[in-house]
Amino acid sequence: MGWLEGELIRSGAVLFGEFRLTSGGVSHVYVDMRKVIGDPRLFRLISLELSHRLLDIGCGDCVAVGVATGGVPWASAIALELGLPLAYARHPKGHGTERDLEGAEVSSRGAVVIDDVATTGGSLAFAAKVAKSHGAREVIAEVIVDRGQGAREALEQMGVRLLSLTTLRDILSEALRLKVIDEARLRSIEEELWGQARP
Repeated sequence: MGWLEGELIRSGAVLFGEFRLTSGGVSHVYVDMRKVIGDPRLFRLISLELSHRLLDIGCGDCVAVGVATGGVPWASAIALELGLPLAYARHPKGHGTERDLEGAEVSSRGAVVIDDVATTGGSLAFAAKVAKSHGAREVIAEVIVDRGQGAREALEQMGVRLLSLTTLRDILSEALRLKVIDEARLRSIEEELWGQARP
C-alpha cells in the first residue's frame, strides 16, 4: 500500500525477536495488530482501507464475520463503517448456547471473514467453514497482513479468495528501508519463513 507498512512499523506492531505463532510455528518477526487497535487514528485509517476494499469488490452488503479474537475489532469497525450486519465465529466453549457463530445470520448472504493477520490460514478456514455451514452463499476472507505462509493457497482450496492490504514481504522491505533491520537480518528471516532470500 505504500504508507501502511511504515505506519505498522512506527506503531510498534512489527516486532523482531522469537515468537510462537497461533499456527504453532516459531518466527523471528511478529505482527501484533493489538498495538494498532490502541491507536484510534491508525485503527480508523486501516478500518477505512479494509472497508473500501470490500466496496471495490462488490461486497457492500455482506455479513462481516470476525475471527475470534483478533478479527473481531476489525469486523466491528467495518460493520459500523459500511452498515453491515456483524457476526463472529468461535469454537464452542462447552457452556451457554454452544453456537459457533454469534451475531447476525449469514444464511443466503455473502460473508466476509475478517482477521488481522493470516499465516497458514487455519483460523480463517475455520471461520469460512462455519459461515458456509450456516448457509452463506459465498465466502471471502480479508486480512490486514498476509504473512505469505500458505493461507492464500489453503483458502483457495476451499474456494475462498483472500484479500490483504499488505504482505509481510512488503513490511520487511520497508523495515530494511527504514534501517530497522539490516540486509543480513532480512535474509535470515526470509530464509526462515519462505525457504530462500530474495535475490
